[in-house]
Amino acid sequence: MRPYTAAAPALAAYEGRLFCAYVADGPSKDLLFTTWDEYHGWSCPMSCGGESSWGAPALSALVDELHLLFASNDQGREIIDMAYSEPEGPGSGTWARTVHQPNEFANAGVAAAGSATNEYSVSSAATPVTAGVHAGPEWLER
Repeated sequence: MRPYTAAAPALAAYEGRLFCAYVADGPSKDLLFTTWDEYHGWSCPMSCGGESSWGAPALSALVDELHLLFASNDQGREIIDMAYSEPEGPGSGTWARTVHQPNEFANAGVAAAGSATNEYSVSSAATPVTAGVHAGPEWLER
């Protein structure tokens, strides 16, 4: 079965693999991800911690971590930041919400871009405001 997405997928290269995060097509709007590497091709779709998204997600590698940002699928539409980890090595990947969440809201999907200064920009397609968020080591504590 081929997965379908309800919004534009997000792509990011991280630790020698290509990550793809997307919103499952259907009423649940489940947030899923898959990875690709040159030896195994695409992995089977996996859940992003049981989260669901309103609009397109964003991926950004920041301070040696891969972050997934998305608008929550509830009425508040707050932007959620999750970090990826592999506690038991490759193939054991999980997503968990970071301790410090951005104080931003979205009416549609989000876009994010990291930089060498340990900051990322988050913007909503429906909101012309772009917020710069400092993400130094103290911000990334979990």
